[in-house]
Amino acid sequence: NRMRRITGALASAGLRVDIVSPGICAKCGLTSKLFYGAYRTHEGESEVTVAPAVVVPLIGAMLEILFFPFWAMLFLRRGRFDGAVFYNYSISFALLAVLFRARGIPYIAQVEDIAVPAKADWKPGSETRPAQQLLYWLCMKVVSGLSVGIWVPSQRFLTFLPRSKPYLVVRGCVADSEWGEDSPARLLTPIRVLFVGKYEIEHGLDLFVAALEFLRSGAPVGRLYEFDCCGTRDYPAELRSLSAGADRPVIRLH
Repeated sequence: NRMRRITGALASAGLRVDIVSPGICAKCGLTSKLFYGAYRTHEGESEVTVAPAVVVPLIGAMLEILFFPFWAMLFLRRGRFDGAVFYNYSISFALLAVLFRARGIPYIAQVEDIAVPAKADWKPGSETRPAQQLLYWLCMKVVSGLSVGIWVPSQRFLTFLPRSKPYLVVRGCVADSEWGEDSPARLLTPIRVLFVGKYEIEHGLDLFVAALEFLRSGAPVGRLYEFDCCGTRDYPAELRSLSAGADRPVIRLH
C-alpha cells in the first residue's frame, strides 16, 4: 500500500515511474518449478519488472543478492532516469547503493523499518534474531548513508539515521474527513478488527496493547470496536489480561 501511494504521488506529479522488484523472499518454499525468469507487469500506471529467481529455500535468497542488483543495473540501461527510490533495505539494496554511488545515480532511501542491535538480543530467550538485527542495521546504515535524502513514516526514525541528510516525513495515516465531532459515527454493529501476529515488540505489539488499553479506559469510541486476535498459541500476558476483562471493546483470542 505504501509503495502504491508513493508511486501514485510521483506519477500524479507528471513523472514516469518504473518499479524493479526482487523475485524471491527468504521464506519461500519449494515449488514444482524451481526457476522463474524475469517478467514485466503493471501496477496502475507504473510498469513493474520482476527479477529472476531460483525457488529453493535459502539458496534462492542467497542468489537474490546477486540477481536483483544485476537486474536493476541492467534495467537502467533501457533509458535515462533522473533517480531512484529505494524501498527499505536489505543486503541486495546495500550492494545496489554502492553501485549507484559509484555510477553517480542519486537515490532516496525510503526507510520503512528500523534495526537497532543491542546486547540484550544475544540473551537466551530473546525474541530478536541478533545476527539478523546486526546485518540489517549495517544495511540500513549503508543505504541511508549513501542516499541523497531520506523518507520516513515517523520523525522518530531520524534518531537512528544520518542527521546530515535532508529528510521528508511521509506519514502512513490518511486525514479523517468523514468522522469527527461534527459527524459522529452511527454504527448498527461494532467494527470487527482482525489482528494477526507476530506478537512481538519489534512488530508493534506495544502499540497494539496501548491502543486497546486506551479503548478500555472508558473512551466512548471503545464501544465501536471488537477485536479478534489469532496467529499464535502463546499470547503475551498483557493481552491475555485485557481479553479476560468484560469491558468494551470485546477482545477475543483465537
